[in-house]
Parts: sequence; structure tokens; C-alpha cells
Amino acid sequence: MLKTKTFEIRKNDRDFKEGDLLHLKEIDDITKKYTGFEFFVRVNYIHAGLGLQDGYVCMSIATVTKWITARWSDDF
Repeated sequence: MLKTKTFEIRKNDRDFKEGDLLHLKEIDDITKKYTGFEFFVRVNYIHAGLGLQDGYVCMSIATVTKWITARWSDDF
């Protein structure tokens, strides 16, 4: 069953903004090695503050299926 990730909680060390494109790469929890699975997402909404540790954000994300188009255009 394919699962779709719709949020990401991260330390806000890169000043994330709505509209940012992120390149996410999967790291195996046990081996701590890159699995080869990766995908691109667009940040739709950012929440900071209530319920989160200082300096962290929760981002609502959506998978970008047409990365080449998305890199140079907002038309996705």
C-alpha cells in the first residue's frame, strides 16, 4: 500500500516559506543509510509556535509530480 506523506516537521534552519520546493530523501531508521527513495514536494502551509518546540515548523506538503516544470514555474 502506497502511503502519501502530507506533512513534515523540521527544525526551521533554512527559513522555510510557503511555496518552497523540497527534495526529500528517505533514510532507513535502522541502518541510517539512504534507501534510494526520494521525491519532491511543495510547501503549502507552515505552522510554527503552538504545540511545537521553539525553532521548529510543521509544513503541509504536496508531492510535485512534474518536477521539471515545477522548477521553473509556479504552474503546478
